[in-house]
Amino acid sequence: MAGETSRVRVGVPLVIEENMPIWKDGVGTIDISGSLLAPTAARHVNDTDDVSRYAFECYSNADILFVWIGDHLVCNSGIYANPTSSTDGTVVTPIGFFNRESYAIRAQLYYLYPKANGPSFMLLWAAVQPGHVYGLQKPTFARIPLELLRVDLSPEEETRRQLQAQETRGWGTWIPGSILSVARLPDGASLSFGYCNSTLNKCIQSDNIDRSSPDVTVRVGVHRADRSVAQYYYSWLSLNVSVEIHTKRAESPSDDQLAVVITPVSCGNRQSPCDDVTLNVVMSFAWNRAGSFAVNKSQISVRPFNLPATTLYSNVSAMKVSDSGWSASYSLSNGPICFSTSNNCKFVAEQREQRSNSVSDEMFDAVEAALMWNYVYVPAELGPILPVARGWGDFAHVIQAKNLTRDDWGYVLFDWDNIFASYMTCTVLKNARGMCYSNLIQIIRSRTFNGFVPNFACGGSKSQDRTEPMIGAHVLLSIYESYQDKWLVELLYDDLLDWHNWITQQRMPSKEHKGRLPLVVLGSDPLSGYTFSSPNTMAGARFESGLDNSPMYDGEFFNSQSHHMELYDVGFSSMTAHNAFALSKLAQAIGRNDDAQRLMDFAQALSETIVKELWNKEISAFTNKFYNGTFYARQSPTSMYPFMTGYPSDQQVSDTVTAWLMNRTRFCINPRWPVGNSDTCYWGLPSISADDPAFPPLGYWRGYVWGPMAQLTYWSLSNYNHVPAAVTARKALVVQMREMGLNMWRAHRHICENFNPHRVADDCTGDTFYH
Repeated sequence: MAGETSRVRVGVPLVIEENMPIWKDGVGTIDISGSLLAPTAARHVNDTDDVSRYAFECYSNADILFVWIGDHLVCNSGIYANPTSSTDGTVVTPIGFFNRESYAIRAQLYYLYPKANGPSFMLLWAAVQPGHVYGLQKPTFARIPLELLRVDLSPEEETRRQLQAQETRGWGTWIPGSILSVARLPDGASLSFGYCNSTLNKCIQSDNIDRSSPDVTVRVGVHRADRSVAQYYYSWLSLNVSVEIHTKRAESPSDDQLAVVITPVSCGNRQSPCDDVTLNVVMSFAWNRAGSFAVNKSQISVRPFNLPATTLYSNVSAMKVSDSGWSASYSLSNGPICFSTSNNCKFVAEQREQRSNSVSDEMFDAVEAALMWNYVYVPAELGPILPVARGWGDFAHVIQAKNLTRDDWGYVLFDWDNIFASYMTCTVLKNARGMCYSNLIQIIRSRTFNGFVPNFACGGSKSQDRTEPMIGAHVLLSIYESYQDKWLVELLYDDLLDWHNWITQQRMPSKEHKGRLPLVVLGSDPLSGYTFSSPNTMAGARFESGLDNSPMYDGEFFNSQSHHMELYDVGFSSMTAHNAFALSKLAQAIGRNDDAQRLMDFAQALSETIVKELWNKEISAFTNKFYNGTFYARQSPTSMYPFMTGYPSDQQVSDTVTAWLMNRTRFCINPRWPVGNSDTCYWGLPSISADDPAFPPLGYWRGYVWGPMAQLTYWSLSNYNHVPAAVTARKALVVQMREMGLNMWRAHRHICENFNPHRVADDCTGDTFYH
């Protein structure tokens, strides 16, 4: 926070009195938390109750304000300029309690400058009927009744806050917009290590791994989950340096140790010294937090507001210090430069020795790096997150307040990408449970006012028209089975149930049309004022698939009245059934036995319908199907997804695997790989069958190989360990996907968004560092 954070619990109407003495000299951050009980008028008996929802308004003189109701960011000012229709808790997007008894409240008020009359904050609400259009006449907003406010939080919410507070501390590569920066949480002290070339009169101070500047190449090394060491090579113009970041955690954040070592490797055709290039260290406090710096020859004093100071020592003196004292330049002509909280960088040598004596797996290093280099923090989320890539920060719409940069505030979460990230973290990085949990909580809690996890979310803005594939319950169940943390299930279960209920109500047309099959279709809903990414169109519904421009959805078969594609979707139906099976087990784990039975009945019925209606025996594959009963003649790995339910027969599984997955002209998974695979389908599992006309040109989901499809196909095959063809294909899939990933890791240290299926591929076909 900006200096010292004062915490205030809700127990009176949410108004801060004028002269409340909470921090030094009127500068700091107020953190308000408590619970809001559901009024009787807001409590659902079942999913179709026409009950009140609530819109919220906030009034405050804070310079920056965030207010969350049950993790819905209902008010924010000073940072993001979000359209009303994409933000939860407005008259257009009112929040319902659904089956909950309460929501947690949290408000953060940043005061960057003293206010003459002290701090002020008021939260109002208004009951709003679902679907009502208010036009210019707003409903009447009033204070929340005192009897609905509570000081306490639920036990699982308290545990969540403690876990995320522990994660939100220490030195690290926290700032989303630049790997050249190292920051400390919670105070936000940040040092950016940039470079200036005097010959060319050019400088660079901010950059990233993917989508980097034109003259830059970044080659990452390890980034350990405990943040003990991170390393990368940074090549800019004639300069090539190695950057090492070493940290060691102490009891108090202000005592956490840091060492950053910049070692010149070469300067164009010359080896070091790099006489015409200087290191430029720019100091700041990220996320508009308060403090100061001072540079004195070989020392940098870090002085967060109202917290203990820290000194960084360097092994060389600054050549030049800015008048403000917030930047300094250092010569790179004398070899490595070390900035450290210890006077002699001693613990760097210790950690290097530990690293040289350790043995690690190459694939493990790659997965750990993919996750850790994308593990970042922004105050708009209540804990650290794992966005797909740092380069997507511009997605966070308009950064509106003065003196703000996209480096520290820009980010975006994507539904299944972020859920997969938590699965990888908890599965692969056994000592990173807090990271796994924090990210999973934030993406599931990004759900919209209607209860579904959106395609994207950033700074309170979200895709209100569409979701993405449902894998959240399966991932949570996998995590629960590994760690047995029931509180996490208690925390997220209702959110996952809301998501499931929304799918059954809004994406299963049989609910409203008796002639329709009880299967899942893709859609995109209209919302007054919401225009982002083509809502209520075929294009918007394609985005809901997660497969964007896949040939599986070529054509126009979208009905703007029903808001659906008129196509039963085999992949989405299968994932919905699989998710419901997992959600049933989670319900049972926390004693929600009625839910467990209802979800099990649903999953079984949907699975039976998939097998009965979507099996195309003419081609031995499960296939999408038009409303008129004809199959859609395009095949992707989604044909294997019904296996996740366990309902297809052994013969159907064997036939599909043989005819499609292990067919070297289709999906090219080959137990004798690489012998026998063509150069064009060398790595296997293209996102559309290699005999499809869309495959030769390639492009995004039109033939490139994707990690999510590989994981879902693996899960599908894992249900049939008694079927020889499925076992053979699963083992071959692992070999081919591993070697494809390591091929780019070894060549460039890249983790590709997607991969070219061709044997000879120079680099990634999408973003170059994307988990």
